[in-house]
Amino acid sequence: MGISLKVDESKFKRWEIYSGETVEAPIIVRIDGNNFHKLTAICRMAKPFDERFHLSMVGVGKDLMANIGFNISFAHTASDEISCYF
Repeated sequence: MGISLKVDESKFKRWEIYSGETVEAPIIVRIDGNNFHKLTAICRMAKPFDERFHLSMVGVGKDLMANIGFNISFAHTASDEISCYF
C-alpha cells in the first residue's frame, strides 16, 4: 500500500532563488595577553584602570589595523586582549 504524492516541482524551484548565492563568513581573531598581572605589578599600573596601558592597547589596535597587511574592519580592546574583525 504505497502513498503517491504529486508535487509541483516548479513550486520548489521558486524557493531556490538564493541556492546559488555564497556568503563569506567574517573571521574574528582574539589576541590575548599573557601574565597580565605580572606586567601591571612591574610597571606599577593603577588598579583597576591604568590610562597609559589603555592608550597603549588602543595604539596597538590601530597599528594592527594600519600595518598588519590584512583587511581588518575594526579592532576592539578590553583589558589585555584585542579582538580583530576581518
